[in-house]
Amino acid sequence: MLRSLKFPLLYVIEAFLVVPLLGGFVLTVSFLAAKPVSSFDLGGKSLPPGWDAAYLNHGRYLRGYLVAVTLLTTTRLRSLLS
Repeated sequence: MLRSLKFPLLYVIEAFLVVPLLGGFVLTVSFLAAKPVSSFDLGGKSLPPGWDAAYLNHGRYLRGYLVAVTLLTTTRLRSLLS
């Protein structure tokens, strides 16, 4: 089947498949690898005040999300909307 596709079309299909998969991977890592900000030894550095969680990635802290906080926020939103 792949041999019948034209040369550039195969790369377009691959790009449409890879981009959502990489995005899903990044979102999954932001939930699974995230730790509360208070658990890090920052050595005098600080993270933005709105961050509940973060994870270390190649020497930089990236914003993460705690599952419990996300579920709590979703529950609050549902109770406000009903």
